[in-house]
Amino acid sequence: RVIFMRLGIPKVDEQAIAEIDRSKGSKMADLHFYTADTLGRLDRHPEAEQEFTEELKWFPQNSRARGGLARLYQSSGRGNEAGQMLTEMVQISPTPDTFALAARLWTMFGNREQAAAVRAEARRALTEAAASSHRAARR
Repeated sequence: RVIFMRLGIPKVDEQAIAEIDRSKGSKMADLHFYTADTLGRLDRHPEAEQEFTEELKWFPQNSRARGGLARLYQSSGRGNEAGQMLTEMVQISPTPDTFALAARLWTMFGNREQAAAVRAEARRALTEAAASSHRAARR
């Protein structure tokens, strides 16, 4: 409820509150991501950055949070930091979805060359992973 009150949202989904209560203090994936996303949409960027950072502290593999932070950095003129976020994103979680997200974001940022490089890296990494899996299955 505190988060919702902090956001200025008077009505709270009781089911969401019950889920938070059941967590008994354990970290819930995406909680800070959704808070950050909401704050960003409200143009409360410094607070959104703090929430994205908190999400990544507990869930560094959260590609959506890393992508959201990259978008925030890019929109505030911090292009180098945005690029670093995308680089880290594909290193930490090299999945097809993560590569696709990184390529989309590079395209959004106007860097089609880097988007193409990410797609090429995805093809290479995923081809290697498939070949490795195939070799392991034959053993």
